[in-house]
Amino acid sequence: MKSSHIAFSALSAAVLLLALVSAGCTGTTDTTPDLSNTGMVGTWQTNAQIAKYDKPIDIIYSFKADGTGKAYYYLNWNSSVTAAVPFTWTIGNSKLNTFDVVYPTISSSETFTLAGDKNSIVDGYNLKYDKSEAKKDLIVGTWKSVNKYISGDKAYDLTYVMYANGTGKDAWYLDGNLTQSDPDTWDFICIGEDGRYIYYLDYPQFMSNTVQELFYLSPDGKVLEDKYNVTYMRE
Repeated sequence: MKSSHIAFSALSAAVLLLALVSAGCTGTTDTTPDLSNTGMVGTWQTNAQIAKYDKPIDIIYSFKADGTGKAYYYLNWNSSVTAAVPFTWTIGNSKLNTFDVVYPTISSSETFTLAGDKNSIVDGYNLKYDKSEAKKDLIVGTWKSVNKYISGDKAYDLTYVMYANGTGKDAWYLDGNLTQSDPDTWDFICIGEDGRYIYYLDYPQFMSNTVQELFYLSPDGKVLEDKYNVTYMRE
């Protein structure tokens, strides 16, 4: 786990998201069909300009079949990310085309509408999100650094293991000796950006410190690079 240099706190991420989402009312249903069949499960992405910034940013939503998910902000112009904001979601009507999203950490809520073809959604601010076709499983496997990650006067060899379920773990080695290893409690999503695959690793246990990672996968799926210019090859 490498500390991000992004000057965002969990509070600023919450304020940022509050500037975007509407404060709509959430609805409930007596019976809840299998959410995996609703068409909402997956990653949705849009590019929009909001009041916080003078340039457009990518806004990404990841909906999971268990009724949970996370919202992400990716700042294109400097390749940085904010802390992920968790949410829960439920079916909003019997037609299965509206879905209520609640953000527990920022006491906010919002309603999304699913298009008839299930390829796009619209939020309360009429922002349209397209469903991502990016495949997160392209990164699954064990990756070892080719060059070293420099931290102060130390040079580390790094290993990342990415699991098919979207979780993983990492390990740091100094002179061949294991120095630290984060537990497999972080998860990752795949963001499609200008034909590239960008993988966003979120460490929820470090949310207050906005610790995330960005990895860029080569088109052939063989070379991985992080934002610190460390290159990784698949083991």
